[in-house]
Amino acid sequence: MNRTMILCLLCSGIFCALALAQTSAPPALTDAKSAELDAAINTVRNLAVHRLDHKLPRVTLADWLQAQAGPDVRMNWAFRYDPEAGSTGWEGPPDMVEADMALNDGQSVVVEIAVAHCNRQVEGCHRRVPFVFLINVITGRDATTGRLVSSELDRLSDLPRFLQRLRGASNEDKND
Repeated sequence: MNRTMILCLLCSGIFCALALAQTSAPPALTDAKSAELDAAINTVRNLAVHRLDHKLPRVTLADWLQAQAGPDVRMNWAFRYDPEAGSTGWEGPPDMVEADMALNDGQSVVVEIAVAHCNRQVEGCHRRVPFVFLINVITGRDATTGRLVSSELDRLSDLPRFLQRLRGASNEDKND
């Protein structure tokens, strides 16, 4: 009897492990899909920042973000999408291109530009004029909890002033 119970537990454990492995594996990208994602990233990188915020100059988003972050700051670009969007009736977040910039002292900037909204099971993707979905500035960690402290900005044109204040506070801390 114990042998039967152990065998049943072992089989159910293997079954659960296989089921989890099948549901957690991301779908493989085809060469065509990879090229499409690269094209979307390049389109957003070369987009005139003035189209996203009319207060800003007619330069590319990549050049403008680099100027705000500083010449030595490396930017990482990625395409973010939910391959399951629409599978439960909820459309989920839009497809977006994300720029990440690690500043100094644990600070970073994340800018997400929405490029399409998808309900893949029902109607496919609707291309939209790109718009700013998120601007998040991570300013450090809370000394007590260790959690990240961040601020969301409403417009790209708010970023230069926010970073200037952040750099000023950082310089004051170093002088103390």
